[in-house]
Amino acid sequence: MIDMSPFSSVVPLLLFVLFSAVNPTVRSSSAPGNQGINSTFLLSADTLEGCPRSCGNLSFNYPFGIGSGCFRNPDFNLTCDNTAQPPRLFLQGGTTEVVDDIDPITYGTPYFMSVDVDFSQVISMRPGANTYNMSWHAPGRSFALDYAFLNITGCDFDIYLIDQDRNSGVRLCTVTCPDKEITEKVARQNCNGTGCCTIELDTRLSAFQFKFVHHGKGELEARTNKSSLWDRINITTVDASLLWSIVDQPTCASTRDNRTNYACISSYSKCYDNPLTPDLGYLCGCDSGYSGNPYVRNGCQRDNGYIPAEQKANCSRSCGNISVPFPFGLEEGCFARKLFQLNCTNASSSSLQFDDEHQVAYINISEGLVGIRYTSWYEQLEFKVYVPKQPDLYVGSGESSSVKWAVANLTCLEAKQNYSGYACVSINSTCLGVNSTDGYIGYRCQCLPGFQGNPYVQNGCEEKYREKFRFLRTPVQT
Repeated sequence: MIDMSPFSSVVPLLLFVLFSAVNPTVRSSSAPGNQGINSTFLLSADTLEGCPRSCGNLSFNYPFGIGSGCFRNPDFNLTCDNTAQPPRLFLQGGTTEVVDDIDPITYGTPYFMSVDVDFSQVISMRPGANTYNMSWHAPGRSFALDYAFLNITGCDFDIYLIDQDRNSGVRLCTVTCPDKEITEKVARQNCNGTGCCTIELDTRLSAFQFKFVHHGKGELEARTNKSSLWDRINITTVDASLLWSIVDQPTCASTRDNRTNYACISSYSKCYDNPLTPDLGYLCGCDSGYSGNPYVRNGCQRDNGYIPAEQKANCSRSCGNISVPFPFGLEEGCFARKLFQLNCTNASSSSLQFDDEHQVAYINISEGLVGIRYTSWYEQLEFKVYVPKQPDLYVGSGESSSVKWAVANLTCLEAKQNYSGYACVSINSTCLGVNSTDGYIGYRCQCLPGFQGNPYVQNGCEEKYREKFRFLRTPVQT
């Protein structure tokens, strides 16, 4: 709950005054939600440390937040209802519920940022009325509807989407109930017009309005032996998402001229015009080779997501006749990062997969290659393995079944400086860069000439001819 006591508003001001006395570079700002303190002072990991970062099993990060000083402006002010079990998270206004984590962390260009949401409304039907309306508005200027699939249940009415500019409507669906005793649960199973319609909205809307026109001209049938479908209209989301952006300025060009409240404050961050809603705000992203939260100071960091050792004992290292060497793995604790997690769907047929559309034929550690069997033709146009919060470390155009990979988005020099996270752990191994036509991808490891094996595990690189020499040294038994 937000503390609105007078004392809570005074404390940040006192801190600002004291800090300004010793640091005259701090400037004031009228940014809503930031208590008038310029983002160069407020928005660092230290100053946001006391801010909540979760509600129940959902997590979120700045510019979203709960409590004074923890969010960028009122659009990003969240509310956690801890009285519900499990707790429920809402965007400002309290009518649009957040149903998944909100993560502003970027790896590369932020083509869009979204929040998965849920909203619903129940309209009670009444005698003498044959027209009903339902309106939805985005919870702030920073949001626009990306898409929504809505289930609308009830009996005997037409559903219209209203164009308020033209004062006209487009009929989307007709709901009928030929079975007078159909229940809402049964109607929702198919939602094909019998007691239920599914409506899809996929335009960039900041608001929309439905009109429901009842066929009975306002006459409601008696509810005797009939379900509740006959006296109410129930609108619920099946799946919905909101796009969000920073709307202090319409474009990156305009925000460069007025950086009073510029959002991209991390080092190694940059501004991107919102490609999905032109002239309606901008997004922040980390520079190439950096990842993290560009909306806080020092939020963009070099890739540190590689774990150089198994965390679990007795990891399975094969799927049928396909070897699965580290840094790849099949189980939690057996791979070096999520990008290298594979799924053995059928060991008897050696069915090893990244996902439903990428089947692995082999893994070549020495050459840094993964063989891919494509299960759909369109995947061959451009090979992509998307894993949330992971950089793109695979290089494949689809023209070849051999895909190159890197272990981290670092140069060899950078990787060696972080000894605890360095991937080339075997003696007699070396670091190599991995490039693509689009630029540098990252680094991988290889055994030195004269050695073979796995450079990603301790003592993994062995002399190529050691077994041969051992045989020659073994006395002949007579």
